[in-house]
Amino acid sequence: MNLFKVIDPDLWVRVVNRVSGANFGNIYSGNKIMSAKYQLPKNHTWKSFTKFLLTTLPPQTANIYKTKFIKFIKYWKRTGCPMQDDFIKELEETNPNDIVNTHTFSKRGKGDKEVIKFKRIVDEHPIDRKQDILTWKRMAMCIIKGDIICKGLSFSITKDLTVRQQKIMEKYKNL
Repeated sequence: MNLFKVIDPDLWVRVVNRVSGANFGNIYSGNKIMSAKYQLPKNHTWKSFTKFLLTTLPPQTANIYKTKFIKFIKYWKRTGCPMQDDFIKELEETNPNDIVNTHTFSKRGKGDKEVIKFKRIVDEHPIDRKQDILTWKRMAMCIIKGDIICKGLSFSITKDLTVRQQKIMEKYKNL
């Protein structure tokens, strides 16, 4: 995009005026603001940073995130999730006091993976990039990315949010 802006500045101005987000992409492309490589601020853990981020949000928005986070935590503690054997071994070696290997096979998919549950939330783990696990970093990244649905935590849009969106669209459709 930088070359496009330099080669034909007049056309670039028209693109920015016409295409929503074109300049945002130009400014932030290659930046770490929206990536999983986001740097944790000094003197914070992912847990403290997540809690801090929640305090910066409007109360209604913070409550939506908190509700999703509670469901996410309960799912991992009560139900657990199937994982590949090599990930299970790595978790057992690095976080033996944080996980429970149920030694039962999942009923989802092929049923060839054992189910892992978490006793507590891990701040961050290297395999979190390869496999979705219960970490504070995943929750913080949902807030940073503005992922109110929490797709980053494997949620999908709920009926309540769909109804809410329809009401908002109906309210502002004549603007």
